[in-house]
Amino acid sequence: MQIKRTKNGEPRARSSRGLTLFAAMSLASLLGALFGALCCVYMDSSLADILSETEESLLNVRREGDLTRILFTSLSSTGVYLLAAFLLGFSAIAQPVELLLPFLRGMGSGVILVQAYGESLSKATAIKAAVIFPGVFISLLAVILAAREALLLSNRLLSMVIHDKLFDGLLNRTKLYITRFVGLLALTSVGAAIDTALAMLLLGRL
Repeated sequence: MQIKRTKNGEPRARSSRGLTLFAAMSLASLLGALFGALCCVYMDSSLADILSETEESLLNVRREGDLTRILFTSLSSTGVYLLAAFLLGFSAIAQPVELLLPFLRGMGSGVILVQAYGESLSKATAIKAAVIFPGVFISLLAVILAAREALLLSNRLLSMVIHDKLFDGLLNRTKLYITRFVGLLALTSVGAAIDTALAMLLLGRL
């Protein structure tokens, strides 16, 4: 029986499963963003002040114009999630935590976006939007894809354990897993570069 494959050589069933997981991870991130936004809007004033200060410090890093610091801040904020997803992928029972990663990243994104855009419409608000949104979007996309890859590998490991086939194609799957995370790191670096460039170009106008 011939297995139907996609253009990139993967079985169609696996490709379909990947799309389903991507949709599930995207939904988790959107729910996280909504939860973060609601918390930001309805929480008490002291916590709102803390979040406001956090968002302002985020912008201050960019206003200072220190290229290295902006890149490091942007990379590290997403890199923590990528590292967590990468390590969790090697566990056969880490699926619940992997599903939680995009929710948590979405929650942080929701808080940042509400704090940045929750002001009256003005030139400053528009500039903040132009600076923050691309980086937040790329970061969220990278975390969603990382969590999906981690969950796929965890499911593969769980299946191997259940069927007592611990080394059945594991080496090739691990190589592919590492390659995809290198790609996600590259995507995160591109996002950080865009974040830095926008900060350098636009925040001086505030």
